[in-house]
Amino acid sequence: MDYLNSISRYPKDYKEQCEYIKTQIFKYLKDYPNLVKIDLIDVSAGAIQISGLHKEVSGYYYVTADIMLEYDFSNADEVVFDFVKCWKRDDNSKKLSDFKDFIWQGKKWGWN
Repeated sequence: MDYLNSISRYPKDYKEQCEYIKTQIFKYLKDYPNLVKIDLIDVSAGAIQISGLHKEVSGYYYVTADIMLEYDFSNADEVVFDFVKCWKRDDNSKKLSDFKDFIWQGKKWGWN
């Protein structure tokens, strides 16, 4: 489920454009099976954030990297490229271990 709630901000075909973005990302990352889901989230920061879930880290977005889609979807191709680049860079055992440690530390000591 995408978390896009203020429909008046988006073009009329925003659902199709969201699906296009997700399809393109999955196509370019077909050799990276750890990507299980992509969400587009309106974070009320003037754009829509694109985030990905890793199969080994349930409940936390693994890649966000401040990849922001303009409300008019004018930078759709750019964010696909940026997300793919970030996922390829970060989908490795060292980054995954660091991320799991970050989550463990947050749960143990708090997120503030």
